[in-house]
Amino acid sequence: ELDSLTRAVSELHAAGCDLDWPRPVAKGAIIDLPPYPLQRQRHWAESAASRVDRLGHGGHPLLGRPLDGPEQAWNAELGTTPHPWLMDHVVDGAVVLPGAAYVEIGLALLQARDRGENVLVEDLKFERGLVIGSTEMPVLQTRVDENGRDFAVFSKDLLAAEAKWRRHARGRISDATLERPPSCDLDRLRSTVVSEVKAAEVYDQLARLGLDYGESFRPIRSVLRLPHAVLAELRRDPVHSGAD
Repeated sequence: ELDSLTRAVSELHAAGCDLDWPRPVAKGAIIDLPPYPLQRQRHWAESAASRVDRLGHGGHPLLGRPLDGPEQAWNAELGTTPHPWLMDHVVDGAVVLPGAAYVEIGLALLQARDRGENVLVEDLKFERGLVIGSTEMPVLQTRVDENGRDFAVFSKDLLAAEAKWRRHARGRISDATLERPPSCDLDRLRSTVVSEVKAAEVYDQLARLGLDYGESFRPIRSVLRLPHAVLAELRRDPVHSGAD
């Protein structure tokens, strides 16, 4: 009874009501506050998992948060709600995680594990496509083996009662010494142009092949056909911030 009354008075005060405080609150002694400044030390007891739930993991959205366990692993929520740019990558009528995402995950491991700047993602093998259905809630799990080089990417639908982890890709992270690529004489290449293909024509042809790319996956501005090569002009600015 007293607890309910105290809670009700507190809610009324929080709502801005003008209360007659001497009636609900017993009269107490008036004391002086300490004249010296407080130490201002924070005492916040919180687990690592609780901190992630409150502030987020702060890592790459496709790598996700680190898991607490004997293996090095990360979980990331996947789907068209947290990653709306996925709707722009449709293959044969189905939303599919693009192959570049696995490369992005491998590079994200670099930052998560402080491997330095010059790192290669190599021996990347795609084992099965990750199709994202409209009624699914998939989660990505990236695992790294004991040597810290080989990684694999799995997925599981959280809404399926007996869903099992399925491996989609695996690869390797290696330290590398990167060399500056040789320069290219673009003016000379443009002087040998045979024909130009508009970007709309390129994506129309891809759509006829079953690759329906939305705005997030349309960086091509134009394509120039050369006698023995193709020169493409690409847009550098990201269309969607979540696509990275």
